[in-house]
Amino acid sequence: MGAQQEAAVRSLLDSVVARDRDGFVHHFDNQAVYHVNAWHDPIVGHDGLRAEFERQAGIYTDFRYEILHIVSTDTLVFTERIDTMQIAGTPVSLHWASVHELAPTGKITAARDYYDMQELEARLASGA
Repeated sequence: MGAQQEAAVRSLLDSVVARDRDGFVHHFDNQAVYHVNAWHDPIVGHDGLRAEFERQAGIYTDFRYEILHIVSTDTLVFTERIDTMQIAGTPVSLHWASVHELAPTGKITAARDYYDMQELEARLASGA
């Protein structure tokens, strides 16, 4: 169950690896909401998603991901990952979890990312 939905989320992540802004935005419904941090106000719609992709692309390079676990239904995909990137020349690996809600069209209608800001700060401070 959820194989097509999982493929959509993997393709979304691959667009981040490729720094493909248009590919990233294409995965989302026109009125999708994206919570960069699950507890923050969402970014809404393609214009907001495009701007957020550009903002993040200015912060990190060399993004890679390793999916540790993926669980899905016909409308939800949960991933637990290790995301690796360079931030200001420092290699950073973070534990990351995401929830993606998908419409029957296969487009993402909502996405919420969960990560530990203290882990990010510690990685940047230690340079690893």
